[in-house]
Amino acid sequence: MGYVTGPYEYRPDAAPGLRHTRKVDWKRQGLDRHELLRGDLRASIGSLLTISELRRFEAAKRLGEVAGGGSDPGNPEVPQDLRLLNGVEALADRVAAASAEKPVAMTVRAFLDIWGAVSRSGSAVRKILGDLADFGLSTVPPFTENPVEAEVRILPVGQAPEPDRHAKGQETALPELEAVEPQEAGPQALEAPALGIELDVESEVAEDSENEVVMPLGITVGRLPSARRSPRSVLPTDPLTAAVDLMTEYSYDQLAVIHADGRLFGAVAWREIGPSSAPRTPWSRTRP
Repeated sequence: MGYVTGPYEYRPDAAPGLRHTRKVDWKRQGLDRHELLRGDLRASIGSLLTISELRRFEAAKRLGEVAGGGSDPGNPEVPQDLRLLNGVEALADRVAAASAEKPVAMTVRAFLDIWGAVSRSGSAVRKILGDLADFGLSTVPPFTENPVEAEVRILPVGQAPEPDRHAKGQETALPELEAVEPQEAGPQALEAPALGIELDVESEVAEDSENEVVMPLGITVGRLPSARRSPRSVLPTDPLTAAVDLMTEYSYDQLAVIHADGRLFGAVAWREIGPSSAPRTPWSRTRP
């Protein structure tokens, strides 16, 4: 971790690939991000961009404290007494000390951070569900079914009011998969509960030691973040630079042009703007 302190310099005597430089004042080196940074902060610095601005959860300020020799103070949006919890045992102690009128509550993001998880991958969900079952805990509503900014309550199994448990689907253990008769000959079909989780490659084929499927095998379009927001677009009256900025920022090959009333007007593509204006990124599919 360090601070850029000087302007651009070209060093012709340096090895190829190392000649374009800027001076940096390195504060800490050889750091393990998993030991020093909370999960939400690790997720913030995981950008694919060479340079990106950290805007959420006071990320820049927190990194500055770590660079100065301190530790990550945690997400300021999480209550102070829950901010630096590590592991299910610490969480269980908080739940036991909480009153029934004011149970432990936090966002899904903060809940995942207790396990050091940055997303609801298949392996993370299996670990968390297993730990909850071991300590007799549950989340209401299920942490697997809501956006990461939604709040969940952590309760002892059976403590939630019965109507609440039925309405919100209180979870305590691994989800069960129900076998159904296939419509035609072929592999057996499975109906997986709608967990609403972000599946990684591992979870799509996750099996236990007995080769029994223990996690959902697919993901629906409705669970993708892009399906839950309006499409990015420009107006026919917008300057061309507005389209270029959007296409560059999100690595789009083309962009929808939509009237203010929602009617599709057309699309703008790099081949129409000109190859010389297209960004040179490893994932760009633009052809000259």
